[in-house]
Amino acid sequence: MKRFLALDGFRGLCALFVVIFHTHVLNSFAKHDFFRNSYLFVEFFFVLSGFVLYHTYGQKEFELKRFKRFFISRTFRLFPLHLVMLLVFILLEVAKWFAQKKGIMFNNAAFTGDYAPSQILPNLFLLQSWLPGANPLSYNYVSWSISVEYYMYIIFAFIMFWIPKKKEYLFGTLSILAFIALFFHSDVLKQEALRGLSCFFAGCLCYLVYLRISKIIISQIIFDLLELISIAAIIIVIISNFENKGICISLLFCLTVIIFAFDRGIVSRLLKSNPISYLGKLSYSIYIIHLAVLLVILSTAMIASKVSGRNFTPMVTENNIPVRVITTGSAIWDNLLVFVILGGIIIISNFTYKVFELKGIALGKRVLERMEAKSGLPELKSESQKV
Repeated sequence: MKRFLALDGFRGLCALFVVIFHTHVLNSFAKHDFFRNSYLFVEFFFVLSGFVLYHTYGQKEFELKRFKRFFISRTFRLFPLHLVMLLVFILLEVAKWFAQKKGIMFNNAAFTGDYAPSQILPNLFLLQSWLPGANPLSYNYVSWSISVEYYMYIIFAFIMFWIPKKKEYLFGTLSILAFIALFFHSDVLKQEALRGLSCFFAGCLCYLVYLRISKIIISQIIFDLLELISIAAIIIVIISNFENKGICISLLFCLTVIIFAFDRGIVSRLLKSNPISYLGKLSYSIYIIHLAVLLVILSTAMIASKVSGRNFTPMVTENNIPVRVITTGSAIWDNLLVFVILGGIIIISNFTYKVFELKGIALGKRVLERMEAKSGLPELKSESQKV
């Protein structure tokens, strides 16, 4: 089955862009308008997930045994590292509580606000972006998108299992209704869920478009131009300010995914290079672990400020919101610090990818093998590793 190598690399770069968005280093390139708006690349993740999932499963008969395989493989793909990081954030709150007892205060008291104990259970089951009383941006708050994605997998599987003949119509209906709800700022579901539903099922439809045009003969120069134009359009939209920018960038990502699925243009050749391709493999780890790393760095800088008497973590206002940033006082050192942070996150991600992601996938395969051995089902094919 075809592997979309350029899109894998694209996903890795987008994960880094989200990291830089959360990296508040004052006199650095992280404060450029492009990175201040790079939270929008989460929409790319949703579109790409829908596209690749339909590529892997959309043309297959989704009988009960495949449904079970799908559910178990998806669960063991996402949950192990998610649960590890939730535990890390709980332990960080415990450490903050002990620090408070020693008279060391941080931005907020331990286990309050976004880190209230009441938010642990919704996070545990990845329900924080769906339950009315839950806070999507609690604990490891980037996991709000994993919460959305996991249950979109379940919706996808139920449609494939129960109503396969109408799947394209249902995917289109879900996507369009979610986009309409976003446009009118509806509260029918949480905004986080609507962002995912609109983009994920649009991504499924994008794969159908890709199939339709994949046999058309298009010259190399056309793909070069299309890729360059799509990248330029993404940059322009990201740095611009206008209403419903999220919807606009989502639709642009749909076109971009279709273009880069061909792996043909000049930008694709760069994205398929070994370093960027490896970032694609690490993208989930990069995304899910980076907030904890940034929080530890910020806390260390705050302690250094108290010890040295020099303020390395001033409060600044961004978009009328007070934000604590890190600064050395020098643009050169601040920019260098961002590169050091990114390098450290990649190194840690390489560890979590091998220790938690790959072992979680392997554990899921063993569970499936035992389940199928007991039931006498045919041996599992490695579909989970293709998504």
